[in-house]
Amino acid sequence: MANELDINRLMSQAGAFESFESYERTTSANLSTEDRMNIENDLRKGFTMPQALQKHFTQKKQQAAISLNSGKNAIARACAEFDLNITRSSANLVANGVGVDLPFAMFGVLDTYSNYSGAIALQVGGALPSGLAGGGQTILVSVAYGGQCSIPQSVNAANVPTTSLAGGYANSLVFTYWNGLSGSSALYDTIAITCNQIPYPSFLQRMVNGLFRVSKVRYQLITDNTSTVQFSKGMYTYYKSMFGKLIQEQVSVGAYKDPKQFQNGIIDLDINVSLNPCTSLTNSFSGVMGSYPYTITLSGFVEELDHGTNSILI
Repeated sequence: MANELDINRLMSQAGAFESFESYERTTSANLSTEDRMNIENDLRKGFTMPQALQKHFTQKKQQAAISLNSGKNAIARACAEFDLNITRSSANLVANGVGVDLPFAMFGVLDTYSNYSGAIALQVGGALPSGLAGGGQTILVSVAYGGQCSIPQSVNAANVPTTSLAGGYANSLVFTYWNGLSGSSALYDTIAITCNQIPYPSFLQRMVNGLFRVSKVRYQLITDNTSTVQFSKGMYTYYKSMFGKLIQEQVSVGAYKDPKQFQNGIIDLDINVSLNPCTSLTNSFSGVMGSYPYTITLSGFVEELDHGTNSILI
């Protein structure tokens, strides 16, 4: 479609056009089939060619104004963003000599009370990794705010807990995984989620009444930009209402890699996800990253939702 200056010029010259051919020759642009049909309909109604073209240009100008306002409104709605940092402490849980993938979930504050059991079961296909070294089984011990955790963050070479989470993780939500063994054979891995803008526990609590839509997500490798195996870990949106209504969708992260995006370790996901207290977004953290602790960051671009028309609550 011509821009507004072109449309104004053509409107002023409409009287010079006596046929489609003269219009196209002057404007160096072909009329679409739809445009031709609309003009032909006006001609059959008794419009002259200049009159029909004048009407056509007027409609195009109105459409351009509507499109411009719509774009401005879209930009205005995308008025906030947030950054979630997800850090895996270690890859102590090993099967067949390789660190196992461990799932985590974001948002869905009401699902924290069940340790995101439904969302995580969807992410892992039903069961956490088994057959760990020493005969262990992956167990999600807890999903808790950092200040409430007593499970060790990691173990040293002698498999003795070295750090308690209670201190430095007060502003995090921490997923603690255990190999199910006791004594010196006990091993742990943790995944901690923080938020750059406000403490993540506060972010989650505000979701109880804060409904919003994420219009785009930037998925970024932080510790290094070469451990792209992480991009092969699919994501899921998981929603289950209090009446049992279940909605789940898969997001293939790697499929959004654009060859024109020359930023290593970054993928922009062009997705729209409506979030409420019952909606979680899950992903898995690879057990074969280059080094640990390893951090990825998910940056979301937000549009606020109208509480009264949020259809996903039905």
